[in-house]
Amino acid sequence: VALLLSCAIGSSDASSGLVGPGAMAPFSGGGGGGRRGPTRYMRVNDPAVGFFVGGSKDEAMNGLYARTETLPESLATAKKKFSLLYLHAASGYSLAFAESPREPDAMEWVFMDAAGHDRVALFENALIPPAGDRWTHVRAARAPAKDASGWVGE
Repeated sequence: VALLLSCAIGSSDASSGLVGPGAMAPFSGGGGGGRRGPTRYMRVNDPAVGFFVGGSKDEAMNGLYARTETLPESLATAKKKFSLLYLHAASGYSLAFAESPREPDAMEWVFMDAAGHDRVALFENALIPPAGDRWTHVRAARAPAKDASGWVGE
């Protein structure tokens, strides 16, 4: 799954004219480099206020996500603890940094559909999730197979 994941960080740059003070704006620098050239990282002190996702074959996943402190009803029954939660502006999808049910004692970034089911996950402990093909589809747990006698095996 190749995703374009853009970080929206509050900026005081008034030159844009498209957004007001305190609104979301594109990241415009920092992260090292300087005279040695660009680097592949940036430094942040706070979580992003939102993300833009594009490039997914699942059109409901693409779009703008905004950080929230309120747990929506669709995730109220989720058996995981959320550290950061971002809600899609229209589709009901969410992006969360949460405890991983697949990796004990670990955190993961995960996209969840409108019903709260994990769809795509990234097993990295990072404040800003990276873009690209490091994301993997979450496979549903398979039902136990029946043998020829009809018994359900484990």
